[in-house]
Amino acid sequence: MGWGGCIKHIMYATLISITLILGAQLFVDVLQFRSFIVSSLFFFVVLTIGIFWLGKMALKTPNKQFFINVVIVNVLLKMVLIFAFVFIYAKISNPISNKLFIAPFLICYLVFTVFETIILHKIAYK
Repeated sequence: MGWGGCIKHIMYATLISITLILGAQLFVDVLQFRSFIVSSLFFFVVLTIGIFWLGKMALKTPNKQFFINVVIVNVLLKMVLIFAFVFIYAKISNPISNKLFIAPFLICYLVFTVFETIILHKIAYK
């Protein structure tokens, strides 16, 4: 898979995330967190591009175990970055009474994780 395929998958993930967030809006007012939603989408796009690039680089090395290491480090780093991202937002915006800001973030997380897995699978089995 080349960069074009990666961008296509990122666009699908973004469109699906936006659709699901708008669907959630029917039940709960999540659009009050627009800036956080846009930031979350940008955050996950950058992470997905980063893991795609690392995965491509890992396959070019003679050590085939390096790809597995990249995937494991990706999971750990992603968890740390996600925690930091949500923590910083919560400290800055202080949404004490409304913890629903996490719902759109989790939607983005789940959708982008699925597409990231698809991307890594296509890279690994090319």
